[in-house]
Amino acid sequence: MAKKSIDDFMLAEYARLVQFSSTTISMREGRMNYFLTIISGAIVALSLLHNLEGIILLFFIDFVLIGIVFWIGIVTFRNIVRNNFDIVRYQEDMERIKKYFVEADPKIEEYLSPIIEVNRKHDKKFPRMNALINSMIAGAGLILLITRFNNNNSLLIYSIALAASVVAFFTVYGFQRIYFVKALKKVNDGVGKNDQIQPRRTAARRKV
Repeated sequence: MAKKSIDDFMLAEYARLVQFSSTTISMREGRMNYFLTIISGAIVALSLLHNLEGIILLFFIDFVLIGIVFWIGIVTFRNIVRNNFDIVRYQEDMERIKKYFVEADPKIEEYLSPIIEVNRKHDKKFPRMNALINSMIAGAGLILLITRFNNNNSLLIYSIALAASVVAFFTVYGFQRIYFVKALKKVNDGVGKNDQIQPRRTAARRKV
């Protein structure tokens, strides 16, 4: 294959990776914003339903609403983790293409952004924020559900609710932390068996 054809192919691949990376970044931020909107709506709904009569009815509504929001939060967390891995892979591939052109003509390096070594550094801001929010939903939701039956303002019930809330918070956060670490290890080890952390371009290449 002629060098010009190779260069054209590499440039087209670079442009494709830039588009994929930008789309995935937007998708990640959109998922987080969508989740925060759902939380705001749930809080408004809970405040409006607070004056309903019937402890059992209120407990059931709270349980269903909190459960749905918590489930959406967990799904959002897993999708954001997957998006993070995809973004890093796209960026790594772009760096490899930059290196190809720099090795072919070292003079162009001064016109490019600094070439970084391929690494596995991931943007943890969004997963950490999502994990914290999910943990707070679990903790605050448990307090709300337990105190629904505390009509006598018993200090014991409040103490139990607070203790259960703390346990739920750290348990949920811990499980999400474990999931992120295990998923990252699979990526670093090149296992590639978990569809949650596979880049979409892999599937696209198989269809070609």
